[in-house]
Amino acid sequence: MKILSMALLSISTLALSSSAIAYDTVRLVMSQGAQVAGEYMTKASSSITSGCVVSPNAQVKWCLKGNSLSKVGTNSLSVSGSSKPVVFEVDAQGYSAEDIAVAFNKDGRFGLVEVDVITTDLAIPDDPFGGAQESYFGSPTDHVTGMNIYGLWDALPEGAVTELNDPIDIVVLDSTFVENEESPYFDGRNFSTTALTRDGPYQVPSDSYLPPEELVDLHCSAHGLGVVSTIGSRIGNGVTAAGVTNNANIYAIRTMTCGVGFLSDTSNALLWLAGEHFEGVTPYQGNPGIVNMSLGGKSNGCPSFMQQGIDAAIGAGFTLVVAAGNDSVDVVEQTPANCNGSIVIGALDSSGDLTDFSNFGSGIDVVVRGTDVIALCGPQDNACWWDGTSFSAPLVAGALGVIKQATGLGDDNLQAALYMSSNLDDLGASCQSDDCGEGLPDFAVVLEVAKMLGEGTLHTIEFALGRNDNCEQAWLLDNFSNEAKFCEMYRVSFFGGYKAKGATYELYSIDSDEDWSTAAQQAEGIFDQGTVMLSNLEIAAKQYGFKMCKNGVCGDIIGLDTEMAKEEYRPAACNH
Repeated sequence: MKILSMALLSISTLALSSSAIAYDTVRLVMSQGAQVAGEYMTKASSSITSGCVVSPNAQVKWCLKGNSLSKVGTNSLSVSGSSKPVVFEVDAQGYSAEDIAVAFNKDGRFGLVEVDVITTDLAIPDDPFGGAQESYFGSPTDHVTGMNIYGLWDALPEGAVTELNDPIDIVVLDSTFVENEESPYFDGRNFSTTALTRDGPYQVPSDSYLPPEELVDLHCSAHGLGVVSTIGSRIGNGVTAAGVTNNANIYAIRTMTCGVGFLSDTSNALLWLAGEHFEGVTPYQGNPGIVNMSLGGKSNGCPSFMQQGIDAAIGAGFTLVVAAGNDSVDVVEQTPANCNGSIVIGALDSSGDLTDFSNFGSGIDVVVRGTDVIALCGPQDNACWWDGTSFSAPLVAGALGVIKQATGLGDDNLQAALYMSSNLDDLGASCQSDDCGEGLPDFAVVLEVAKMLGEGTLHTIEFALGRNDNCEQAWLLDNFSNEAKFCEMYRVSFFGGYKAKGATYELYSIDSDEDWSTAAQQAEGIFDQGTVMLSNLEIAAKQYGFKMCKNGVCGDIIGLDTEMAKEEYRPAACNH
């Protein structure tokens, strides 16, 4: 398994390794809006400024004081009127962070207290050796890992991805944003509070997203630049490699420093996108777009404070894309990939198998190429081959940005279009299970499905011959009328005919004057295809709808559009 964590950098004076961050103190996060489960759910206050708790053996005491947050860039523990989690630290005194959090929770006065998670970026670059992007930008019919980025471009008006015209906002939460004219940043901020020297003060959030001057001589990997350039490197200028789109305002949001950070900083960046105010940070003035998070840390479950940030950003209209992580473990052990609401991306190798480093499991949503992805790696015009789910995620984020810009779809519909347009058919044996989610997206198809969703034509009933011209209709009736009564048949399309892995569709009807919420629903059949041909449907007298079911769980009724099945649209050849 490849070890791809930037925390492996050997830094003797900088407090940027996980061991240095946890030196003699532990860093905790208090969520005042959450309650502690079970026996500890007692008298949580909304504005705690001081107080002490003791260890189980009563020999150690941890005190929370009004100035406990001074090193984390916060000058008060009061969170009244704010939804921002509160970060504080206490001396470890030989105890683990988890044990100390339990003590605070058992006390009951402090809301929900959780351990802050140390995050790292998720890739390292290899030396450049030339090559092309055809194997992952090309057609899936020609390349086993082809995402059809070229097909997506071709389906759009000229200049749609190469010129700035009502650009989509794509926000990259990452580390070490080096400047390079080949992949410019529109704007940026810093939320990283990582200390720059051992036992030194934590950084404070600010508008300065570039690497701190103190780190110039450390040659930290330009991971943030690499991720940004995967999305937005100049297309068609003959320099290095192309990004997915240039019609984007890319925001560089530093939530780590030299590849290491705290999860609470990532959550705070999401809260900022959702409108929370942070001292020293200019408010976000863009529009809801796509967020890429090529970062992660070990956590058994999603911390409440991280879920809070994700929920806030999604509620504000953003779509979140997260790298699955590179530890070859179930993705439930990686946060924020194990949180709800984000799109989690695993990594494929060049043969279409899940890479030996990619995390896996039912939490994966889709998979794309994660080896030998070409992106910038420094201030000069040279590119590197990068490996890691860090570089799978921005391929998806960039493509979804193009599609959101073209269609204006919200997060729910954008995710539905992605999942309906992905498949496992040509992927390797390692993906013929739940480990690769819905499979590899075809982004030209994602765009097609997204347009149908936007137009309300994704779920339809129409005449079976409705898509054929008059000549074709007549020929079919002359040659096959005895075998198939085409004029009595209807084409029923669920999700435009694109079928999600493991899904079935249950068709129902009610009388035309009834309401789905109160009427008794008549079952019409269960189907495992995205398009079926049915006869004897009562279009004038009934409404039709369906439920999509996976693993025995069915969703709500989705109505089928029967406009093109009305008598005025009956094929001409059927009127004789």
